[in-house]
Amino acid sequence: FKLAELSNEINVKNPQKTLDLYKTVLETNPDFIYKDIVLYNIAFYNLENSILNRDKRRIQHLDLSANWPDSLRLSTNELALSIDSYKEIINKFSNSKYRQEAMYRLGELYFTISLDASNSIPYYEKALNSFDDLLKTKSDSFYKPYAQFYEAWIEYVSGNNEIAINDFSQLLKLLNSRNNEKLNSLFKAGSLDNFARCLLDFDIDCKL
Repeated sequence: FKLAELSNEINVKNPQKTLDLYKTVLETNPDFIYKDIVLYNIAFYNLENSILNRDKRRIQHLDLSANWPDSLRLSTNELALSIDSYKEIINKFSNSKYRQEAMYRLGELYFTISLDASNSIPYYEKALNSFDDLLKTKSDSFYKPYAQFYEAWIEYVSGNNEIAINDFSQLLKLLNSRNNEKLNSLFKAGSLDNFARCLLDFDIDCKL
């Protein structure tokens, strides 16, 4: 475990090595005391490694960049280890400080796949489900504003303007309640702009 933690700092450009070290921890001791931490890092470094490998493959096939084949896109099969690891934290470690972040990261992972997919809709739905799980918790999670923004943006680009209006409104209320300068700088201007766009698009839809 200590070697894996050290590898975080040393092997920054080699996520596969760090991933293998974390996997070895659970292969050696499936009930490791810090299993939730190991699972989180397995999920993270598997995603990093998958993106790195995809990019390396794409460099060899730049002639296909206009429409990448599925073999040069991220997929749930390739990222099954990350998905399963996040789900194990969520389902089996109810008291883990990583549980709510795992909900957010799982949604973010599905959103990352959606950006790479030829058909984004199924991954949008999976992302929304994960973000919803986080937003329904009663805690004041650091990641809730991020999840709320993703939800609002997904609904907006999917053409669900009425839902997006509500989501952006909820985000603005959340930002006002926290009064956090960093969060405001990240989300407030964009949320107000997108809120206005949604209202305009919704009004046009209603008139058609």
